[in-house]
Amino acid sequence: MCRPVIGSRGIESEFGTSAIATFQDLVAKVMAHQTTGLGQKGPVPNKPAAALHITNIVRGSFGFLLEEMHPQQPILESALKLAVDQATGLLDAFGEPDEEGFQAAIERIDDRILATAGAFFEHMNANGATIKVVSGGHEFSFGAEAIARAAERARVTSVDEGEDLILGRLSGVLPDAHQFEFVPADCRTAIRGKVDPSWPTEQLPDLNKQWVGVDAEAVTSVKRVIRNGDVVRESFTLRGLRRRDDQQNVVQVPLVPA
Repeated sequence: MCRPVIGSRGIESEFGTSAIATFQDLVAKVMAHQTTGLGQKGPVPNKPAAALHITNIVRGSFGFLLEEMHPQQPILESALKLAVDQATGLLDAFGEPDEEGFQAAIERIDDRILATAGAFFEHMNANGATIKVVSGGHEFSFGAEAIARAAERARVTSVDEGEDLILGRLSGVLPDAHQFEFVPADCRTAIRGKVDPSWPTEQLPDLNKQWVGVDAEAVTSVKRVIRNGDVVRESFTLRGLRRRDDQQNVVQVPLVPA
């Protein structure tokens, strides 16, 4: 870190504690998003399980070593370790020049995580700081240009999530890949996306047998990445299908619980 840091001698306490707290908050939200689910508001679920501890000071410029505390070395990578790696990878996507990579990363998170990552970079940018993050054997360096780019992206980007009901016909499902294609009746381009992961793979071939080419309504969850007010990326998850029979009764496959 630069301006808030005096060489390798020290760091402004308010700046340092705020930076660590925001990074910790980001890790906790990423971990919740990947495990129990992260609500649109309210407390972060199971936040104590995401706690990192300052175990040392890193010399060079001035930094902190943050570690997970556990009684013994786990055989498998912990959920917290994975969350830290994902959080640092997300920060890297914010700072990288590649716009496509940034949008792809944003598509996998929600607006709360986006806001926290933005707050982290805004804090760095406002204090004229640069930073290096090392996690999982990977090193990410953020110079002044990368931090300014990341802060600007966070300011003009948002993530919108909701449910879309789409009239059309199912083209098919790839059971092993858990993917679907659906052609809307309004002549839009075919929609491709994921089948909800809670839908058992062994049930998916039945969709090809019973629903391909049938006039139906797809129940989908949709996530849109919005940049400066324009939708720049959207992804769909199929949650259910329904149609009307000859007696106008609703026939549907079981909808995935919300």
